Amino acid sequence: MSGLLLACNIPQLAAGMHTKLESTVVDSYSKTKAWSRPAEYLASMRRGTAGRAFLLRDPQRASDSSGFSLIETLVAISLLTIAIVVPMGLVAQSLATAFYARDQITAFHLAQEAIESVRSVRDGHILENALGTAVDLLEGIPNDAPFVIDTRDNYMDASVCTSGTCPPLETDGNLYGYGRGLSGWTATRFTRTAHVKFINAPDEIRVSVTVQWRSGSFQPRSFTISENLYRWVEDGSAL
Repeated sequence: MSGLLLACNIPQLAAGMHTKLESTVVDSYSKTKAWSRPAEYLASMRRGTAGRAFLLRDPQRASDSSGFSLIETLVAISLLTIAIVVPMGLVAQSLATAFYARDQITAFHLAQEAIESVRSVRDGHILENALGTAVDLLEGIPNDAPFVIDTRDNYMDASVCTSGTCPPLETDGNLYGYGRGLSGWTATRFTRTAHVKFINAPDEIRVSVTVQWRSGSFQPRSFTISENLYRWVEDGSAL
């Protein structure tokens, strides 16, 4: 008989053990939460749902499965934008600096080339005087007027810029000069202007050459060098 009573009470015993185990788990979890939010825990104690209310309506557990907030998304997009835009800006600035350095080197050589051309005129006249032909050492060099020089010629072919603005240099892909309408010559972005002026005495001149150019949408650039030349030969003989 006792065995029959025990068998009949097994479902009730199992249900009681399950309820006790659930109550133990819920109470343990609720006591942990009570330390973090005591006011809400006391309110739930008065309603008699302390453990179950914390377990079923815990906002912390609900937020664990939520996605990114709007602020977090905006911050992530901002960081990604900065990571892309900043390197691209640095690359663009580096390229612009490299192009400017290239054009500045070209302008320097074009300006120096014009000064050497004026010097060659004076030296050529020195040789003529040495051979017995009396020639003004500075003959053929325009005085106090802007002019252009085609350095491809053996002699200096100076052309005064009557309009005040000199034409841009041209190139055939290999040399700079003035094609004068020849096929294969195209205008460049460089304009070279030479200017010679006597200073202090007729035996000294100052040669100034300015090269101007524009790279893309940047402001016009210019480079100027100057050098003094002297009439250091008289009567066909060196002093």
